[in-house]
Amino acid sequence: ARFSEDALHAAIARGVRQYVIVGAGLDTFALRQPELADKLTVFELDHPASQNLKRKLIERIGPVPRHLEFVEADATKLPFGDNEFDAVTISFGLRNIVAPHAALAEFYDGLKPEQQQKLRDFMSKRGHGGWRS
Repeated sequence: ARFSEDALHAAIARGVRQYVIVGAGLDTFALRQPELADKLTVFELDHPASQNLKRKLIERIGPVPRHLEFVEADATKLPFGDNEFDAVTISFGLRNIVAPHAALAEFYDGLKPEQQQKLRDFMSKRGHGGWRS
């Protein structure tokens, strides 16, 4: 998370205002960064069941942060237009997408020109595990 969050803070300093977390799961970025509420909208894209669980857990401790939006969507068919968002990250979720190349193309299409996409996942090449960023 540190790698992605450091890159995001640098992007916010350059004017980024939207952040898409693909396969957010129980990610706590929006909860840990309340000071960004006036600077950044966080879109968490995930499976509806995962988001429902997360909403319930958050509501146990307080309201859902106003800068956090839950988005239920297939990663290969994002509900965003081309060149619409500033940053997208996916950490260890690409391996769970049935059509990862289609998802990557969708992420790139949604990004505004000159913006960033950060990926961290376990990848395999000829049977050897490894990291790719």
